[in-house]
Formats: sequence, structure tokens, C-alpha cells
Amino acid sequence: MPNQDDKFARLSRRSAEGQTIQATVDVVIRPDQQGSQSAAAILESAQDGQAIRISAGTYRFDKPVKISRSVTLVGDSKGTTRFISTVPGECFSIEGQVRCSVKGISFEHEGDTVGTVFHVKAEMAEFRNCSFSGARRISEEDENGGGLVISGRTEVSCDECEATRNENIGFVFSDDARAVVSSCTADGNGSAGFLVNGRCAATLRNNRATRNENGIGYFGNSSGDASSNECTDNTNAGLNIGENASPSLTSNVLKRNKAGLLYGQQTAGLAVRNICSENLVGGIQVKDQAHPVLNENRCEKNANHGIAIGDNAYGSVRSNVCNNNETFGIVVMDEAHPIVEGNTCSNNGEIGIGYKGRATGICRGNKCDGHLANIHVVENANPQLEDEGGSPISASAASGNTNSQSGDCFVVTATYGTPFAPEVQRFRRYRDSVLLKNVAGRLFIRTYYVIGPKLAGIIRRVPLLRRASAKMLGRLAVYLPD
Repeated sequence: MPNQDDKFARLSRRSAEGQTIQATVDVVIRPDQQGSQSAAAILESAQDGQAIRISAGTYRFDKPVKISRSVTLVGDSKGTTRFISTVPGECFSIEGQVRCSVKGISFEHEGDTVGTVFHVKAEMAEFRNCSFSGARRISEEDENGGGLVISGRTEVSCDECEATRNENIGFVFSDDARAVVSSCTADGNGSAGFLVNGRCAATLRNNRATRNENGIGYFGNSSGDASSNECTDNTNAGLNIGENASPSLTSNVLKRNKAGLLYGQQTAGLAVRNICSENLVGGIQVKDQAHPVLNENRCEKNANHGIAIGDNAYGSVRSNVCNNNETFGIVVMDEAHPIVEGNTCSNNGEIGIGYKGRATGICRGNKCDGHLANIHVVENANPQLEDEGGSPISASAASGNTNSQSGDCFVVTATYGTPFAPEVQRFRRYRDSVLLKNVAGRLFIRTYYVIGPKLAGIIRRVPLLRRASAKMLGRLAVYLPD
């Protein structure tokens, strides 16, 4: 039977130029080796170009391990070849103008000391089938606690790796690093599963981030592309874009997070064909002065809203589908002023597209149906409404967009189940012919358009209230002029 180590007689590692360099195994490390033949001693004394095979087993380290030569390390597989360190600071590191390849090793921090599991600041590094776990930090402000941290100008690729149970971040890519990360998993970490920061450009594809605070974050002046990732069950955002970051986000699945996709500060970039569903606050939220381009995203079955634009945010919201969200399909609030164009909003709990606060911007060519109000403008909002393709518009007198043929009477419509009921038509005529023509009536309408959707939502869900409301409104309708 051939020696197990013979299978690793020839190894390959990728250079920074993408070439494949063949390397012969020079050293084999086994768990029982001690002294100068121990794993720590061999790793730190390795020479340029060496390929080191680490046999299956558990290796314990009580001092930091620093690699400063271009080497290839190959373990049996993550989970069977385990490097466990109890030291504070950086447990394992690669530093200098070196190129290293690491495959099939689990790197773990154990104990109460504060530290990062693996830090790389090198010319090039490649990780495949590795895991990083157990990093600790003192507090939320502490930058320690990362699983794999890449800094400097390192060019790095990570494939089929895992980062779990790190108190801060699973994978960190910062400074001027360039990263390609694919088919990796970040599960149960603190602040984020994956963080791209500084001026780093990172491509993240087909990764999975679950049960972290944030699934994937782009911050600083970072950029790159995040596509076909799955971010689920994170306690804050599936994708969190902050500061001045401007990544492209394509075809990601963001599900059961607090927010699916969150933009803040001065962020920009393109989000296209992402799926945001079943998130606890909303599908996509844009705040501060963020100005992304949101195209062809699908936001469905989220609590509150499909897409929300607030603060002083702007940008564009085009050709998105927002269906079956709890309250709004799209809501624009505060002093936000985006372009909202060509979107489809159907069967959201109360409103298709809503404007409130002092929101402005352009709203045109949207298709809304199946709501208490399809397009709803209240408070001091004053969007430019253009060619809404027949979607009814409801507006307060203060908005400057009153449409006498528009708008469902929320409570009456919820009571009778259709905006075409005779009673609804009668109340609507009274609103347009009487209430809108005097100051007191306009004040009543303005107040009603704030509280009406909430009352209607309650009535729609409680049959007993619906029957009581029908009885009361029926009696009141008798006294309304025809």
C-alpha cells in the first residue's frame, strides 16, 4: 500500500501573476514530532520555495507562529489537521514580500486571551479548504477578534474556507489589499461575517454569511463586486454598505435578517437583481446621504417595507418588484429625493409607494395595485408625480399633489373590502366636493391620511371590527349628500 504522504509528492501553488508553480514536498510534519522537528520550529525556519506537508492531527502552539518565507503548507483537510493556539495577539501570521499557499488546515484560538487567529500582510497569499475560529476581543471597540485578517497590499484568494465563532469578524480585507473570495462560509461571528474596508477591492462570490451581526460589509473607500452570495439570519443587515464604499451588488439572496440591504453615510454603487425577503425591518434601506442605484431587485414578504429611502438620501430606484410587504412597497421619507421609476408594487399591506415628511424627487411610470392607497403623499412631501400609468394617487392638501379622482378612503375601503363599493364612492365624493373646499376639512384630511392606514390595517385583520365599522359607516352614509 503506498505511503499516504506520496499523494502529496507534487503540489502546486499559484503565483501573483496567476501562473502555476510545481513544488516538491520537502518536509513532512507529524503531531508527535518535538524540539527542532516540532511544527512551530519547522514553520518558522522554513526556506523559500519549500512545500510542507502537515499530517492529520492536533498541533498545539504556546507561542506566536510567524512565517516570513514563500512556502506552501498542505494539511490533510480542515477539521482533521488542526493548529490550536492559546497566545494573545496574532496566533499565526505571514509577513513580508513573500508568496504563500495554505490548504486543508484548521486554525483555532483557544482560551480567554485576546487575539486574532491569522494575519497576513504579504505580497500574495492563497487559502483553500481552511478554517479560522475562536478569535477573542475585549470590547466592541477592540479591533482584535478576527478570524482571517488581510492587510497591506496583499493579493489574496480564499476558496472553500470557513470562519466561525470569532468575536469580531470572520474574514477581514483592509488597506489596499486585493481579494477574491469564493465558496466560503462565515457563521456565528460578532460584527460581521465578511468585512471589506480601507481602499480594498474585493470580489465576493458564492459565499454564505449566516448568524453574524452583519453578513457582508463594505466600508471605508472600498469597492469591488459581491455577487450570488447568501446572507441569512444576521441580526443587523445581510449586506451593510457604509462610509464611502461603492461596491456592485448582484444576485445576492438576503433573507431573514433585520434589514436585507442597508446603505448609509456617503455610499454609492449599484445593486441589481438581489432578492430581499422575510427581513424583520425591511428589504432595502437607504439613509444618510447615500445615493446608490437600485435596479431590478425583488423585495417581498418583508416586515414594514420593500424599499425605504430616508434622511437626505437620493440615487435612483428603477424596475424593482416590491410585493407582499407588510406596509409599504416603497416609502420615501424625511428629506430624501430619489428618482422612483418603473417599479412594480403589488399587494403590500397598506401602500404601494408612499411619500412623507419633506420628501421630494421624481415618481413616474410605476405600476401599483392591490393596496389601500397605491401612491400616497402626506405631510409636507412634494414629489414630482409624472405619468403614473393609471395608479391612483392619494394626497394630503399640503402635499401639492391632490388628485380628485385618486386615493382610496382607507377605513371605508378596508371595511367594505373594495374601493369600488358604493359606500366608498359616496365617502370619496364627499371628501372631494366638501372637505377639500374648506380649511377645517383639509385639516381633517391631513390628519386622517396619517392615521387612516393604521386603522384600516387593524379593521382589515379583525372581522368583528369590520362588521362594527360597516354598521357605523352605513348609518353615517345616509346623511352624506349625493
